[in-house]
Amino acid sequence: MPDSVVSSDAGRNDELMARSEQAVAVALKAGADNAWAWASRSRSVETVFRDQALEEVKESTSRSLSISLYVNGRFSRHSTTDLRPATLDGFIAEAVELTRALEVDPDRLITDPRLFEGRAEIELDRSDPDISRLTPEDRITLCQAMIERAGRHEKTISASASVSSGQSQVAGYSSNGFAGFSEGTSAWAGAEATLHDGDR
Repeated sequence: MPDSVVSSDAGRNDELMARSEQAVAVALKAGADNAWAWASRSRSVETVFRDQALEEVKESTSRSLSISLYVNGRFSRHSTTDLRPATLDGFIAEAVELTRALEVDPDRLITDPRLFEGRAEIELDRSDPDISRLTPEDRITLCQAMIERAGRHEKTISASASVSSGQSQVAGYSSNGFAGFSEGTSAWAGAEATLHDGDR
């Protein structure tokens, strides 16, 4: 069995890992000597306020898969956002054939599995659960607080504030025996103000 990296919530990466494993299996069946696949998903939310009025809320989610192929001394990397099993199989099989047509690249070799043997399985704390629990009300409250602070200056004409956050998960699987999962979160908050400049 391949080694695996410890995840704070192993159940959440099952689907991503299954997609990565499937991608590698299809690549090998299509004739690749080795393959390394990463399946990922991400979600981001941004809330924008201007002068105490909600101006914009944007939310986006995405899923993708990238695969590196090693075929007869040749190397290529491909990515897609269509993770439906039937479509993914055809995409990878075609990618293997395209790789056969490339120039030989003797310096492109898959990682020697001895390099990751016995690696530490530790939680790196890259994911903050408090960020994933942010509610629309939390975002609005923070924006309003920044607007209020920016508007205290007597020369303030207008002020805007925004809060954004993101979550991402990535599962990697390779024919050399590696399997791992990574997740992370990010958050940002900021405000800006337009001020009177003399008589202008």
